[in-house]
Amino acid sequence: KGAEPDLYYEEVEMDEAKTPMYPPTIKNLRMIVKDKQNQVFMFKVGKARVDTFTASAIIAVYDGLKKSEHKKTLEDMIKTKEGFLKTQAFAMKMVK
Repeated sequence: KGAEPDLYYEEVEMDEAKTPMYPPTIKNLRMIVKDKQNQVFMFKVGKARVDTFTASAIIAVYDGLKKSEHKKTLEDMIKTKEGFLKTQAFAMKMVK
């Protein structure tokens, strides 16, 4: 008998396997709004599905910022899941 190769199996949910993931950037938020499609953002730790309304609210806040250093702060903030969720909560308060 020949040596059998070592096999291993990884369980993957079907949705996860075919769902593209994007980095959390202003460009990708604009893509969500333009395409009217939700997307999954992949953070260093975790992921989150972002819908059109949320993306639109964050873009509205971003576009409303006058100073480039404030825009840079928001761009940096959305790179982590915690920062993204804080930005989302703030944006939702602003659009109400």
